[in-house]
Amino acid sequence: MGTLPIPRSLDDLTADWLSNALGRDVGSITVERIGIGVGILGVLARVTLGDGSTLVAKIGSEFDETIEVVKAYGFYVTEAGFYRDVARRDLGLRLARCSFVDISDDGGAVALLLEDLGGGRTIDQLEGCPVEMAERIVDAMAGFHAHWWQSPELDAMEWLRPLNNPAYKAGQAQYQQVWPLLVDQHAGRWSDAAMDIARRWGEQIADMYDDVVATRPLTIAHTDLRLDNLFFDLPDGSPFAVLDWQLTVRAPGALDVSYFCAESLTVSDRRAHEERLVARWHAGLVAGGVTGYAPDDAWDDYRRALVLQMSIPVVGSFMPQANDRGVQLVDTMLDRAMTALDDHRPTEYFCR
Repeated sequence: MGTLPIPRSLDDLTADWLSNALGRDVGSITVERIGIGVGILGVLARVTLGDGSTLVAKIGSEFDETIEVVKAYGFYVTEAGFYRDVARRDLGLRLARCSFVDISDDGGAVALLLEDLGGGRTIDQLEGCPVEMAERIVDAMAGFHAHWWQSPELDAMEWLRPLNNPAYKAGQAQYQQVWPLLVDQHAGRWSDAAMDIARRWGEQIADMYDDVVATRPLTIAHTDLRLDNLFFDLPDGSPFAVLDWQLTVRAPGALDVSYFCAESLTVSDRRAHEERLVARWHAGLVAGGVTGYAPDDAWDDYRRALVLQMSIPVVGSFMPQANDRGVQLVDTMLDRAMTALDDHRPTEYFCR
């Protein structure tokens, strides 16, 4: 949408392009790809400028199949809107500062120049999140969710679609397309009960999205809140920062809590601590001014969200990955999500 061409590969991240994007001469640069096997929807690189400073460039995926998914769901449009609007505000949630953002008219190419948070600590999602770190995340997200809870400002953000937007509802067809492949590849891996819940979800995605948006309190939900999108213990003293806002929608805040617990905690830690973490999140909402939302409401929304989140691990498991670590990541996410379904068996939230 801007006057600069949007980089389509890391080779396009030249010194001239960066100088124009940042509005100053950056001198000579080096570009190093990072996050291999972490980013599912795009490509990340650390750029070292001539003065020795660094930033992170985020551009579109190198896979045509992934770009088609991105365009259909509007993922790049959403993240560009977030960094142009919400990220500029002080909301008590540490984000990577954004110095440049642009997106193509068709939503299939994007360029973000972000603060390099490499001085922070990362935790491997495959290993699972320590419980004390999970507490930090729950506390901070409660404050963020509370700020936007049922806020009239949400309607003014055209890029911030509700969970039941047409693209997400149309994902029902994609889910049903890959479902037989999942059944063939993973026969006998999970219980019949878990498989039946996941199958029924694929038949009711559009209806359940409509029901949730019509009946549950909404806020800004990250919707891909997991360890690979977090940096901890930053040099400026921040306890953690949240990246990757491509999937952000208006949705119940419990969707973030449920997705994080199911995808980023080990199964044993989730089982041992999920009720306490949900209660902690609810307490944070109340402290942030949310009223009329009881602890039982939070727990119900958490369990319902275990179903609502299933499209990401199921469809994601059939998207091309950059390396073996990416393959292992989506497989682990799928296994943890299916196990959570089996543990809770939240069939009461289906529309039929």
